[in-house]
Amino acid sequence: MRVNKYEVVQLSEIIGNLASIIKEGTPEIGKKNLRKSIRDQFSNFVEPSFLCGNNLSMVKFLKEDAINKEMRHETRTYLIYKDENWEDLYGFFTISLKDLDISAVENPIKKELIFSGKAPANINFAPAYLISHVAKNDRFKTEFSGDAILLEALRVIEDIRYSIGGKLIFLDSVACEKIMDWYMSFGFKKFGEMIYSRDKEKLQPMIMTIDEDYK
Repeated sequence: MRVNKYEVVQLSEIIGNLASIIKEGTPEIGKKNLRKSIRDQFSNFVEPSFLCGNNLSMVKFLKEDAINKEMRHETRTYLIYKDENWEDLYGFFTISLKDLDISAVENPIKKELIFSGKAPANINFAPAYLISHVAKNDRFKTEFSGDAILLEALRVIEDIRYSIGGKLIFLDSVACEKIMDWYMSFGFKKFGEMIYSRDKEKLQPMIMTIDEDYK
């Protein structure tokens, strides 16, 4: 889709295009080898073209994990390109669904997180949209804003929410005041205590609650 002078492309579309090209050149290729070839070709594109020096885990995810999670329908990753040529990658974001553990949350706060009409004391989990990755390419940091990436993620979630509902958006922010303040400028709030990722990176869970349309 063409939006605001850049191109937003779902990773599954790229996977489909790569699969068609590979099968055209090698019609007899099996499913397992096809998936491997798709992963290899996408990884070879990412490695020289996408830089994120302050957060190497983002590069690692895009290069090694995004394709697998997309194929298994665990997540949906969207890539933002400069134009329809799909050559200059500005950034990307990944969204999925999450059962948010609210068992330790006090009832007055829990009441704000669940759908109205539910008894907070009896609910320990709440459905949420998860923004698991938001990253900008260092190569284009002077010509493209990180704001646009997050706004696109929120726009995609809003489109989904229009069809199936939901009122919570969750993410884990790097425990940096500047980055947390940035998320808060969009309406996110700190949620619970800080945690550590598998890579021992300190993270602050954050949440956005979408108000009911009719009260």
